[in-house]
Amino acid sequence: MNRVKKSTFSLLFIIKKSKLLKNGEAPVCLRITVQGQTAEVMVKRSIPAHLWNQAKEWAHQQTPVFLS
Repeated sequence: MNRVKKSTFSLLFIIKKSKLLKNGEAPVCLRITVQGQTAEVMVKRSIPAHLWNQAKEWAHQQTPVFLS
């Protein structure tokens, strides 16, 4: 019997509150997980931490930085 390996992955946008920028904003990061291996990529965007909705993994509606 041939077994097919499942390739499981997830993409999660997070902010790095522990690495606040000089302007007080938190950098946005993309966390990629493939078969238990995790990597993080900075997406070269930042946002004030109070405008981030972690449950939905995006900025609150009508946030200027993400409208561009």
